[in-house]
Amino acid sequence: MNSVSTALQVANRLAGVDEGIEPGPERKVPRRTDGKLDQIRTQARSADDRLSENRDDLDAIARPESVSADMLRRRLTDALSLSRLLQSELTFANIAPVWLHRFGVTLKQYPKIIAAAARAIHVTADIFDWAHHKWIAYQENLLKITTRSSSRRCN
Repeated sequence: MNSVSTALQVANRLAGVDEGIEPGPERKVPRRTDGKLDQIRTQARSADDRLSENRDDLDAIARPESVSADMLRRRLTDALSLSRLLQSELTFANIAPVWLHRFGVTLKQYPKIIAAAARAIHVTADIFDWAHHKWIAYQENLLKITTRSSSRRCN
């Protein structure tokens, strides 16, 4: 997070954008001992497992050139990375609550983002299904025309 923030500040300086006062370092507090953070870590590990399984399943069935599948894989990987960052942050003795909040807010958005990427694949599959039926109908029609034409010539 700090690296991204620093890079953004440098980019803004180079672009001549004045952000005003730069924020200081994030406030850190001792880790809670009531077990809630362990619960969150367990949930994050479970989410990791599900995201990894879904990504592996997608890799097994997706065509390498599929743009929609690549987009879905990237979304799954992003969510997986955020989940792992959250788990890493939870292991420190002192944590930055604002970071946990940012991770939480961002991770809450991912089910919708992943669902949208999956819908794109679903739409593609629906179009393919329709096109496949049209192609089969075309081939059958072509076969009928060819058969009729051949039978007329033979008679």
